[in-house]
Amino acid sequence: MIIKSMARKAPTFGQLIGYIGRDAEDQEPFAHNLYHAGINTGWVEAQFQENYRKLPSRQNGNALYHEILALEPQPHLSSQQVSERLRNIAQVYCDARAPGHLVWGKTHHDTSFPHVHLMISSNAVNSDRRRRLTKKQFAEAQRATEIYAREHFPELNLKPVYARSSPVEIVKKPRSESEMERRTGEPSRKQIVAAMVRDCLSRSNSPEQLSLNLQEKGLCLHQRGQNWSIEDQQSTKRYRLRTLGLTTAFVNWRDRQAENKSPKPKRVNHIVKDPRRAELERLAVKRLKDFEREHEEDRER
Repeated sequence: MIIKSMARKAPTFGQLIGYIGRDAEDQEPFAHNLYHAGINTGWVEAQFQENYRKLPSRQNGNALYHEILALEPQPHLSSQQVSERLRNIAQVYCDARAPGHLVWGKTHHDTSFPHVHLMISSNAVNSDRRRRLTKKQFAEAQRATEIYAREHFPELNLKPVYARSSPVEIVKKPRSESEMERRTGEPSRKQIVAAMVRDCLSRSNSPEQLSLNLQEKGLCLHQRGQNWSIEDQQSTKRYRLRTLGLTTAFVNWRDRQAENKSPKPKRVNHIVKDPRRAELERLAVKRLKDFEREHEEDRER
């Protein structure tokens, strides 16, 4: 499932309503915080315009959001079944992303990927302030929606996109290499190199040790600007870490080396002086000054 958001600076509610409603007259509209939204689109536009007028004028301020929730192809389900599930998922998304905002939309089946278009007000109902989600807040809404959809509608066979703990890196390879793997049933040289580099990273605690471990396997690490690559001395080819799917692993390894090299705070010994000793030192300094003064007076006589 893909969730996409597009902001609009101008209050073009009527134009977007017409775009969303195209080829979807027979589809039941989706409405959030809107009552009698199915009467006519003119009434829907009036509600959005009235709510927008409560906002103070501001240059480059967002007036509305056009957002899309798209599913993978669902050939085993009818359009009505998919629409019902999409409206249910859209409701969960609005509860997480825009609980107090006006939302109106419709489902579409004009492509192989069924989807729902949503028009979302930039301010909550009767609010005079725009609400802008941070990237983290938007990502949390995407993740919560996907988790709900996967748990409650397993028949949609949704692949995890936002609920993955971390992005998965794969070895990038051309089509010819993939075809060779299919014919021979053996991993390519690039996959072998990637596995060897990953093993070296796991066993190395310093750049020197990493270099030695790579040399034992006939590999050599190179840097050119911001790009790192591995030279395979057997085939004399170079592979960028990005094409080997090792960018994240290498960055994490370098971060660990930096943490290990960071200087540890020096231990400070706090010595508490004996007050009696301090008093003796003060008296000694006073007597020395008195002696020097008396010595000067004797010399003047």
